[in-house]
Amino acid sequence: MRRDSRLLSALTVIVAAIYLVAAILHLGARVALGPVVLAFPAPIPSAAVVESMIGLALAAGATALALGVRPARTISWAAYLFALVGTLFGLSIGLVRGLPAPDIWVHLVMLIGLGCGFVLLLAGQPQRDGAVGR
Repeated sequence: MRRDSRLLSALTVIVAAIYLVAAILHLGARVALGPVVLAFPAPIPSAAVVESMIGLALAAGATALALGVRPARTISWAAYLFALVGTLFGLSIGLVRGLPAPDIWVHLVMLIGLGCGFVLLLAGQPQRDGAVGR
């Protein structure tokens, strides 16, 4: 596996985990990390469903990259685009409904992770003939 694919795969696992943890927290779970407790103010089951789907899509992308299957980048692009649309939709709902800060902040963390993934996806694209910097 190429170095950039390994890095993208590792990042995608982390981003998928963020979505899956957010899904669990949106079901009302509380996760204690020493003196810090991760939790949302109120359960939002519909958010948990979407975050689970996004987390699983990203996990599929990471798996495809790790296994080196031929359409791995295509699968990853699809997962990242699906995640971006879902995250922006969730953020817009949170802003319109005036949800508490933790619900907004988690979307910002997700967007940062997705942004890093898009950078790596773009960096790993093969250059076409006539590309600048050849």
